[in-house]
Amino acid sequence: MRHGEFHVALAASGHTVTGVDPADASVAAARARPGGERVTWVEGTSAVRFRTEAELRASLTSAGFVVDRVYGGWRQEPVGHGDGEFVVLARAGTVAPVF
Repeated sequence: MRHGEFHVALAASGHTVTGVDPADASVAAARARPGGERVTWVEGTSAVRFRTEAELRASLTSAGFVVDRVYGGWRQEPVGHGDGEFVVLARAGTVAPVF
């Protein structure tokens, strides 16, 4: 994809979009494309910080979910012993779990 093509498409679909790129020339090219004015463009870098299990549980709980189980992978490994993903079984409200 060319600079900003995906961002502009998302913005055209009604999403609020911020595009981040470390190269000023790339930001300028993306900003100049048709529809580029719908996107907030930022020159810089982005970093991803993954949540801890405790943070994930707290976020889901505050959103009204009850977390039944958290695994460390798709084979139901304990957290820290799987493939590095959280697999979460959660339900809305206080409905009894069905397994």
